Amino acid sequence: MISQNCKFDEFVAGVRDLDRQLLVETAAQEKREGMKIRESGRYVEILNGLIGLLQSGNRPGGVHPWEFAKMHPIIEGLVKRKQFKPEALSVFDETLQ
Repeated sequence: MISQNCKFDEFVAGVRDLDRQLLVETAAQEKREGMKIRESGRYVEILNGLIGLLQSGNRPGGVHPWEFAKMHPIIEGLVKRKQFKPEALSVFDETLQ
């Protein structure tokens, strides 16, 4: 696991520079590993939201605004690497204000 403590901040720091497909695969693997840990329920939900965001470009349901804001650096990096269009950042407009 990237975050042994099921901390989304740690996960983001470890994956923020990965390409989109590798991000999806890594988040899915982290989710599977996290499901083996009893107190990881919220962490798994946030990872699931990130996977949805990466696949659809839409804001995931069930993720608190402060958790969603932590996904911004990942999407920002994908925009810089031209794997997402700049408009992809607009899903964060309400959250980051």
